[in-house]
Amino acid sequence: YAAQNDEIARLQLGNDVLLEKLINEKRKVSILEDLESQMQGLIDDKAH
Repeated sequence: YAAQNDEIARLQLGNDVLLEKLINEKRKVSILEDLESQMQGLIDDKAH
């Protein structure tokens, strides 16, 4: 059982790390999307 529990703990730790990375990536994506729409707004302003 000890070995099994160690494995479970290890997997949970790995999951936490991946979750953290995923959250960071999503944050980056939303920042980029904001920038993209701001740039599009500037381009539209210039076009008119």
